[in-house]
Amino acid sequence: MKSNITIVCVISGLCKKIAEDVAKKFDFYAVDVQDFLVFNMVDEQKTTDTCGVDYLNKLQQDAINEVANYYDTVISVHPKFLMEKKNAAVLKKKSIVIYLQITEPALKEYAKTLKDKAEKSTLLADALVVSERDKILIPASDIVLDFSKLNEKLIVKKIGHEISKFMTKS
Repeated sequence: MKSNITIVCVISGLCKKIAEDVAKKFDFYAVDVQDFLVFNMVDEQKTTDTCGVDYLNKLQQDAINEVANYYDTVISVHPKFLMEKKNAAVLKKKSIVIYLQITEPALKEYAKTLKDKAEKSTLLADALVVSERDKILIPASDIVLDFSKLNEKLIVKKIGHEISKFMTKS
């Protein structure tokens, strides 16, 4: 039986907030993989510059392995971590993986609302690879929800409903 829930979403801050809300709903803990790496003093840029991208990937894989072994936890994760198939497989084995899919136009619209130029730039770049990312993330997920038009409260409610349906099928 899967003891965790993993929420995958390209909008990191929103993903983290949704994961926290879902955790409250199920009386689970919440952990964000990016925050976990920062807590463990992994600076992506410095690690890549000093040790190379392969070493960074190893540190990321170690972090995902560790959080996947928690119990009763909602894990929020950016899709970039699941591009490595080993990471996706570990999370799928230990948790119900929910991909919050967003269309390219919706992602671009959301990016326009951001004040932080770096975050806006990152999301606009992410919008260009939506279809390629979907090819990897849809098969790696147990549940796929289009949240292009849903607000945060509705998506949390929808996640609860979809998890209940998933559990009755399992």
